[in-house]
Amino acid sequence: MKEITKIISSKLNQAKMQYKLFQNGEYINTECYYWNLPPPGDDDKTLVQQYNELGLKLVDLYKKDPKSDEVMAVKLKMSIIMEGVKSSKVHGIEMVTPSDLLIKDKRKGIRKEWWNLKDKAIEHNSRLFLGHGSAE
Repeated sequence: MKEITKIISSKLNQAKMQYKLFQNGEYINTECYYWNLPPPGDDDKTLVQQYNELGLKLVDLYKKDPKSDEVMAVKLKMSIIMEGVKSSKVHGIEMVTPSDLLIKDKRKGIRKEWWNLKDKAIEHNSRLFLGHGSAE
């Protein structure tokens, strides 16, 4: 476990932090560690993220000028993402679900930096999880 935490800390350029559980009014140490990840870069985004961002961009473009060349470019990018993905039409609009996009996503929604570390983590009898922090 020490080696994998060193690798992750080095890649993220930050120290590991002890993960604690809040139980019965007190924080209890665990044998788990966490790191605060930077926002994902464009090539690290999942297909679901890419598709959603393009959808939002398309809405903005339609508001400005529905016949612009940019609208067609965004539609083309969306159709490339949707290639081979099961879809259905709702009111004439082609729709896909995040689950359907995940089937096509080689990393299954896992960030590239973690996907590349998964085998090394397993070698060191460790597991990686991606979660979200909150005050609770």
